Amino acid sequence: MTHFCRILFLGLAGLLLGGCIHLEQRVQINPNGSGLITYDYSVAEETFGTVAAGKMAIGSWRNPPVGGLNWFASERAVNEYFAGDQFEVQYYRISRKGGRREVRIIVLAKDLQAALATGKIGDFRLEQTPEGNWRFHNAVPDKPAKKLTEDELDRLRALCDDLWLRLVVVTPGPIVEATTKDKEETQATWLFDPAADDSFLREHPRIDVTYQGK
Repeated sequence: MTHFCRILFLGLAGLLLGGCIHLEQRVQINPNGSGLITYDYSVAEETFGTVAAGKMAIGSWRNPPVGGLNWFASERAVNEYFAGDQFEVQYYRISRKGGRREVRIIVLAKDLQAALATGKIGDFRLEQTPEGNWRFHNAVPDKPAKKLTEDELDRLRALCDDLWLRLVVVTPGPIVEATTKDKEETQATWLFDPAADDSFLREHPRIDVTYQGK
């Protein structure tokens, strides 16, 4: 998730609260160059009040938005965050289900390349390759990630209990290659769950998918 994922999880290290937050971000790339971005947050009911108050270091796939750490917990904050010509908030809803507060946000990016350049969707890029295909990928950090000690990793694993993030990228053409094994003809998925695989805590994960152009 660019270096987003590592930053987000490392940001939890100083918190007294654990995880209890699930986030799926879906980026649908349309043939006309627009994009539809869907955020699905699921937060434990007992944690939501703290999150909504902006006291927990959970943002998007990048550094927390300038509007505050609670940006997704308020429709007004979401509209302010995505204000501008590049975005249109099409849907916002908060609901309750099974002891969790669920938030769904759907945003239209009229020109996905330009929208990605704002950094509001994440540290991603969409570029055409010399072969005429298209490549969606995360920005490569200038410096390697700090190597964590086993004690630091153990503390992170404990703090991130029941915290996971999923990124889904849907492409308008067949996928040529991707840095994930979880891919179909036009969909690639990355799951970051320290309970299943904590390798992304050790080094910056690579989000990279190339799909056929017109």
